[in-house]
Amino acid sequence: MTAQVHAPFYVSKYLDDLRTKGVQVQGRRLPVFRGTSLVARNLNRFQRADQHFDVFHSSWYPQRRPCEREKTLAITVHDMIAELFPNEVSNAKSQSFEKKEALKIADVIFANSETTKKDLIEISRVEPKKIVVTPLATSIFEIPVDRKSNEEGVPYILYVGRRAGYKNFSSLLEAFTSSTVISSEFQLVCFGGEKFSREETERLRKLPAKGPGSVNRVSGNDAWLAQRYAEAALFVCPSKYEGFGIPLLEAMACGCPVVSTRAGSLQEVGGIAPFYALDPTPEALKFAMESILFDRSALDRGIEAGLRRARQFSWRTTAEKTVDTYLRHIRI
Repeated sequence: MTAQVHAPFYVSKYLDDLRTKGVQVQGRRLPVFRGTSLVARNLNRFQRADQHFDVFHSSWYPQRRPCEREKTLAITVHDMIAELFPNEVSNAKSQSFEKKEALKIADVIFANSETTKKDLIEISRVEPKKIVVTPLATSIFEIPVDRKSNEEGVPYILYVGRRAGYKNFSSLLEAFTSSTVISSEFQLVCFGGEKFSREETERLRKLPAKGPGSVNRVSGNDAWLAQRYAEAALFVCPSKYEGFGIPLLEAMACGCPVVSTRAGSLQEVGGIAPFYALDPTPEALKFAMESILFDRSALDRGIEAGLRRARQFSWRTTAEKTVDTYLRHIRI
């Protein structure tokens, strides 16, 4: 089975990378400007794939079939955040509508977790037999890291990604600043995400600029992120919901102990490896962090369990299950 990428207009540089690896990419990359993705998506809505193929796997939610009815149309649903947290997604109403329409016309629906499958059934009333679960994975463990590079520096707790809304960073921040035993020894490092908001900056103003008790934002490429995981004393995922939870998997793969909530798919991904907070509140997160940070044996058990758990996820398995689904749905 060969793959073609039909993207009349796109902005992702990764499609250009695919070309260098021999994948046929049909389309044109647009220069990046404010609103580029929206423009590309709207233009692509009116494009049809006329080449020979058996399965059309859309990367978004098509409102009409982009291929003939005798072809198999597949879509992927990563989460139901727009439906569960509509006030925290800028285009929640339109995204929910587009998703609803796409679910009607799709022949097969890929979900990246059992949690997302369950949400699709309960919220969108999708027939279970139409849904195939293909868990995600990570390749970050392939990046070489120096696990001892921060031994002389200030130990830190790591947070990764966006911080607003259901990501619940504000609860982690409150848990960190309210714990004198943690803030007197550790700093909190936020990797990626948007710049600190005005509200966040105001909350951080009274904290030290660096060293124990400080909260700082950093960014970098995948190699830099892998090093941050490897050096961190602890990774914390305080989310109120996740459709999968890639940062949690990345942390485990890099040998970083984890504190997490059980929200959404997080326990499904983490298994027994993380130390779970009872709920997403600051008090519960604070208790969970204090309970494990100063227990070396518990940290070591978490690291080993995390490494074992991370090895259960692989892109090869994801790809094989995806291709197997394609083959079962090809219409002869």
